[in-house]
Amino acid sequence: MVKQLDPGIANEILALIKQGFALTKQGDFGTAETYYLSAWEKIPEPKFSWDVSESTLRSVARFYRNAGRFAEAKAWMKKLFDSGSVAPYDAEPYLLLGTIHYEAGELDLARKYLQEADRISKGRAFQDQDPKYYKFLKEKRK
Repeated sequence: MVKQLDPGIANEILALIKQGFALTKQGDFGTAETYYLSAWEKIPEPKFSWDVSESTLRSVARFYRNAGRFAEAKAWMKKLFDSGSVAPYDAEPYLLLGTIHYEAGELDLARKYLQEADRISKGRAFQDQDPKYYKFLKEKRK
């Protein structure tokens, strides 16, 4: 069962992620990484017992994808899938993993995970994403 983290700690985590995101947008990936990792470290053990765990991990994986550090991004996604906390109706982890593989040039794996995200969400997961991912998925279906 997922527990709600103390709101003060949850707000600290959110603030660290926001700061990391702002630094990423400025191109300061080195400093941004410290904020993302600090956010993850603030989550008490066991890491996947808390309401903020998955969203924080996804933020870290997304950061590594955006930084072009695909091995790290995939390692963080592996933590998520290994945790057993991904719900069968949650398309976002598959979408994120698919985008990581896409950006890494691993197109067969990208297609596999993007198809799973599409199947689960019936396309809804792609609505707020870069359209190139859905375009890629549609082109590969032809």
